[in-house]
Amino acid sequence: MYIKVLVELSAFNIDKTFTYHVSDILKDRIKIGIRVLVPFNNQELEGFVLEIMDELDDIDDVKDIIDVVDSEVILNDELLSLGKWISNDTLSTLISSYQVMLPKALKAKNGSKVNIKYLKMVEIDNLDIELNDKQKLIIDKINEKGKCLYSELKKISSSVDTLLKKGVLKINEVEEYRLNSSDVKEYPRHELNDDQKKVYEEVISNLNTNINYLLFGVTGSGKTEVYMEIMEKVIKSGLL
Repeated sequence: MYIKVLVELSAFNIDKTFTYHVSDILKDRIKIGIRVLVPFNNQELEGFVLEIMDELDDIDDVKDIIDVVDSEVILNDELLSLGKWISNDTLSTLISSYQVMLPKALKAKNGSKVNIKYLKMVEIDNLDIELNDKQKLIIDKINEKGKCLYSELKKISSSVDTLLKKGVLKINEVEEYRLNSSDVKEYPRHELNDDQKKVYEEVISNLNTNINYLLFGVTGSGKTEVYMEIMEKVIKSGLL
């Protein structure tokens, strides 16, 4: 197996992928968008895998990768496409376009591995048995939410383990996201002033045209409020 890797250096003269060979030991861990450690000149660099090839016509001087950094994909298809668009639109290097989208811990040059946390979610698999009262409490709780955390059900009754062993319940591991819907704060809405309303109404009246607008104003003048109102209107109108 061979891969094309975009290394972490942001110089324009190396703003391209480099080909590496993957040993049989590591090939099962290779995915598009994952980070690998590769030899580059006299140093070791991290980079993102952008292409996978089974064969290569010219295999002279192709070096082996050193290791696979991640266990899961860092750049999915959407982020890969977005990075290419940013690079073309801003005339920036491709690696810098990818890095600017990622948290510090996930940037290639940071040198850190990604530790993904998983939650044990319990759901009903087969109810074709007689249940006692404690087991019914577990089932009722799951029916209420669709699926529940294993730790949450364990607090209700140890019967959850019995139901898992009997195949009544099953556990699925899902990735834990740092931001939950319960963490999202709502902020008070600001009414647009007369100048903001004038801009808003002009833009809205030309939504179906090819007219482009660029708002000028010093920091704190209220441009963002106008943007937010326009975006809300566009979304509600089904134009996005």
